[in-house]
Amino acid sequence: PTNRRSLVPSGRDYVCSWGFSWVPFFFMLAGLVLTHARLSSSKQPDSAAGFVAKRAATIYPLYSAGLAAALLLRVGQGRQLPEWYELAAQSFLVQSWHPALPERTVQVHCWFLSALLAFWLAFGPACRLLERTVTSLERACALLLLCSSLPWLAVAFPACLGGDPEWYRAHRTGASGTSLDLAVAFLKFHPLCYLHVFVYGMCLARTRQLALAADAARGESGSAPLRRLVAAAASHGASVGLTGLLLLFSLPALRPVGFKLSARLSVLLPLQGLLLFGLCTSHAAPASALPPDPLARLCSRAPDRSLGEV
Repeated sequence: PTNRRSLVPSGRDYVCSWGFSWVPFFFMLAGLVLTHARLSSSKQPDSAAGFVAKRAATIYPLYSAGLAAALLLRVGQGRQLPEWYELAAQSFLVQSWHPALPERTVQVHCWFLSALLAFWLAFGPACRLLERTVTSLERACALLLLCSSLPWLAVAFPACLGGDPEWYRAHRTGASGTSLDLAVAFLKFHPLCYLHVFVYGMCLARTRQLALAADAARGESGSAPLRRLVAAAASHGASVGLTGLLLLFSLPALRPVGFKLSARLSVLLPLQGLLLFGLCTSHAAPASALPPDPLARLCSRAPDRSLGEV
């Protein structure tokens, strides 16, 4: 039998093979930026339809132009066009909502926009629920822990059943004829499989707000050890997170079990979350005895400064 370790790229190719793991990071960033903007704003929030329309207007013109160009290229090459329902799903940005569709559409790599549309639709109620229920650093950290634990189910289930941790390799791109094909496509593309990542980003924004409020109140709320932990993450999380990610991306011995699926579902959330939290909080970090984060100082324009209210 073929040794799977021999199939793992080496050197620069191995580092580049982790590129797919940054799509969930984008979902986390979107959750953080949108929630920070909502929590920081004194304006009346847009209606659900207005909120989605405003954001869709920023991506759909270029997306539709790219889709039209890809279809014209297929026609020019004499290649088969997608089925009408596949094209309709892609036109309305819902191609990732059914596992039989995303791998058979034009511009498969745009599936993340379809998932983002689902998150936009759910954002208003989710943000209100977050504000009502996550009212302390303890609750915020508990929610972060829950979200970062969920991706490990993709590792735990095959292990508990005594199965192959890389069972997803039996799937071939575009195939949807078996339950395994549909299961793999569902896990790879469906918005439900990335909702915890978007919520994680939302909770990072809420944690930032609660930490700064606790610091302004001179530590009168929340436990002291937890406040110190959050302060350390804010003041030094960026360098710790990036260092951990670079080690993971460079050393094959550190890769998670079934990494092509588990990393896609975000077992890297804690490291990526530390990186993002440190970058967006270090300049306004709660009091900490640690020295300033060199990476955060280098990247002095954090997301909440440069993006404003989105």
